[in-house]
Amino acid sequence: MLLLNFIVHMQNPMIWVIYHSFSSRVRADQRSTESRQMVELAVKEHKAEILALQQALKDQKLKTESLSDKLNDLEKKHTMLEMNARSLQQKLETERELKQRLLEEQAKLQQQMDLQKNHIFRLTQGLQEALDRADLLKTERSDLEYQLENMQVLYSHEKVKMEGTISQQTKLIDFLQAKMDQPSKKKKGLFGRRRDDPNQTSQIPLQYNELKVALEKEKARTAELEEALQKTRIELRSAREEAAHLKVAEHPVPSTPGTARQQIIMSALVRSPEHQPNAVSLLANPSSRRKESSAPEGEKCIHG
Repeated sequence: MLLLNFIVHMQNPMIWVIYHSFSSRVRADQRSTESRQMVELAVKEHKAEILALQQALKDQKLKTESLSDKLNDLEKKHTMLEMNARSLQQKLETERELKQRLLEEQAKLQQQMDLQKNHIFRLTQGLQEALDRADLLKTERSDLEYQLENMQVLYSHEKVKMEGTISQQTKLIDFLQAKMDQPSKKKKGLFGRRRDDPNQTSQIPLQYNELKVALEKEKARTAELEEALQKTRIELRSAREEAAHLKVAEHPVPSTPGTARQQIIMSALVRSPEHQPNAVSLLANPSSRRKESSAPEGEKCIHG
């Protein structure tokens, strides 16, 4: 290139000037093109940096929003924790008060337990007394059962005897009634007149009245025996019910004072003379009744 410039410069100065100006322009164009390319490259790089910064800004905004949300959540949690702390403090105070009340109640319950122990001891003694009374009632019940059996036997014999007596007396009454209904025989007197026998008419009503009175006595005696038998059955049933109550009392459930009073009243009623039957042979002592039980029943009926 230098050689070409030298040759051209040596041959024609004008051409050299033209060539020199042309080369300067070419160099200027090249520099301009290079500058423009550099500017474009710088602009591209600047745009790329702007885009990168915008993306970074977006990321920072997202991070900021996320951190703001987290901060809000943490503030809410902090508020809730403060509320929980106040609630726990109140609960702690309440538990302390409850603990104090429980200690006081424990002391009261300890006193009540001591009282209950004493009460249980007294109830145990009462239960033992009730068991003793139950044994006594069992003995009395066996005596009442024995009395009832004897009274039933006596009543059956008396009923048979009464039925036989009533049958005989009824037949006799029917016979006498028939005699009274028949026309009485009249005796002939003077002048061919008949006269009635006054002794015959007076004897028949007298015998009828005596039989009627005897029948009423038998009925009254039978009624007394039935009443005595009914009383004995009632007493026996009461004794059985009382024995059942005492069996229940043998369990852990203690007997109440009302039940104890009922037992005492029942025992007194059983032993009272006015509640005993009127059959004299059945109201003897148990030992004498057991001795009499060895005798034949026919003899008992005869004694009755």
